[in-house]
Amino acid sequence: MLIALSAIHQPSVNEIGLFYVLFFGGVGAT
Repeated sequence: MLIALSAIHQPSVNEIGLFYVLFFGGVGAT
């Protein structure tokens, strides 16, 4: 879903940073 979302529009730096935190935050939580 996130991949399709990023494919629709150009992701901003804030969005990339947010995804980075959510992704690695989720990996670290498991």
